[in-house]
Amino acid sequence: MSKQTVIVSGGALEEEFTLNILNSEDTEFVIGVDRGLGFLYDHKIEPDYIVGDFDSAPAEIVQYYRENTDVPIRTFNPVKDASDTEIAMRLCLGLRRQRIVLLGATGNRMDHAWANVQILKIALDAGAEAVIMDQREYRAQKRRGVWKIFFGVSAWADGCGF
Repeated sequence: MSKQTVIVSGGALEEEFTLNILNSEDTEFVIGVDRGLGFLYDHKIEPDYIVGDFDSAPAEIVQYYRENTDVPIRTFNPVKDASDTEIAMRLCLGLRRQRIVLLGATGNRMDHAWANVQILKIALDAGAEAVIMDQREYRAQKRRGVWKIFFGVSAWADGCGF
């Protein structure tokens, strides 16, 4: 099984859960997305890429990565048709990443959470496996032409869905 790429977005990030995934032997590549970059900075985790329009990331954190690391940073105009998380997903696919975990993709904003569920389809249509993981664990999957969204199961295992 291939190792996973983790996209750290700016939604709900439960510390212990998130650190377990980021520090897992299964994780080989990390992308920090806008406000999610703050979590990585606070825990001294250097991502492999940083993307965003940086409208919600603290300016001093973005400046730190620009001045003190060699991490590639892709900056986008806040007026755009894609979310920062979608841009990160497309970056993963362009880098031929095949197993992608989205962290910080859920939280208090239903519009962001639903947009992130739709981002899973972009990955799956490109032939990659993609999941949203939080304490509840979500997964979208296409089998025999039917889309299913699973929740409350291990993200890479089979389970109940709708």
